Amino acid sequence: MSNTAAACLVTQLVPILINPSNANLGAKAAYVFFAPSVPLSIYMYFCFPQMKGRSYLELKKRFQEL
Repeated sequence: MSNTAAACLVTQLVPILINPSNANLGAKAAYVFFAPSVPLSIYMYFCFPQMKGRSYLELKKRFQEL
């Protein structure tokens, strides 16, 4: 579901961002998607549990704690 929503968002935004009569960002339109990905990646690195070597039940318990 979230993948479909993200794909719809990207397909709607990219033509507006790169079109010369609208935002005219060209290749700089990638920064629009890069900017939120940096803090989200940092959040995921520090807040999501390590999955390597854990059983399904351990992971289920850890994600319920979040």
